[in-house]
Amino acid sequence: MAIIYDYTKKDNVLHVEAAGTGDSLEESINYVVRVKNIALEYNCQKILFDEQKLFYTLEDIELYQSVEFMVQNVPNNMKIAVVVHPEQKSEGDFWETMALNRGLYVKVCEDTDIALQWLNSSS
Repeated sequence: MAIIYDYTKKDNVLHVEAAGTGDSLEESINYVVRVKNIALEYNCQKILFDEQKLFYTLEDIELYQSVEFMVQNVPNNMKIAVVVHPEQKSEGDFWETMALNRGLYVKVCEDTDIALQWLNSSS
């Protein structure tokens, strides 16, 4: 099953709810590009990815490549929170560490309320 998603803008945050399986780097990159373009269209600098129903099957090298793609293609003023299913937390933490080390402003967690608090914080 491919990545399927829906989005809404609430206040100044683009909320993206995704489901399915991200089983290729290309599909993951296409998903990021589409969401980034929607955020730019709606003038949102904060994105909440609710991926509790989305499961990735990417290898570590593909996770690294997805971060490298984001560094080069996502505006550095975007603040991104990703809510993952507990089974995906270790992969999410790995992805977050790589992203933070490359200058992206991201947080991965398992709780939507915590993600929104972080997005709306001034830090």
